[in-house]
Amino acid sequence: MTLSVIDQLKNELRENEEFVRFKSIAQMAAASINYDTTYEEINRLHETRLTKSLYLSRIPTPDQLMEAVLMDSAYRSRLVTVMINIKKTTQNLDLATNNITDFVMSEYEQILSPMKTKGERLAVVTTLLSKVRDLLAKQNSLMEFCEWMIADIDKSSFAIKNSIETLNLIMQQRTVGGISLDRSIQGGD
Repeated sequence: MTLSVIDQLKNELRENEEFVRFKSIAQMAAASINYDTTYEEINRLHETRLTKSLYLSRIPTPDQLMEAVLMDSAYRSRLVTVMINIKKTTQNLDLATNNITDFVMSEYEQILSPMKTKGERLAVVTTLLSKVRDLLAKQNSLMEFCEWMIADIDKSSFAIKNSIETLNLIMQQRTVGGISLDRSIQGGD
């Protein structure tokens, strides 16, 4: 019984230095970012944000606004750090995957020869590297999740800034020339 093209490639690549180095890079990338743990951290950061509950029942106090802004700033910073780590790992793994794909396509042309077109040969190599491609997809989804959370924090920050400016305008309108309009309206001065 003849071996399939993928099995032949696996047998040949098992001892190949380039492929062994690639597998090492892929293993380091998988170990450096735990998808489930990272996803849970990102989600927990989002779920515990104070800005999500600021405007539900009443106008927030200045202390509440300040605490929410500071918390969002810290969370945004953490999300950027997580995203940078994912980005570095993903870029390195993506580059290594592209390089090993080119290497296998050129060095193992004979084994891939039953495949008539370049697309068919590439499909075989892509299948061979499917676990790494799955890892790249997971890492990209984590980056996208971070980007969504950062965008939400930025939008909340903008809304809080506008709320503070609106409150300042309201306070300026209530005090004209050192006289409180609230006291005048209520029958004061």
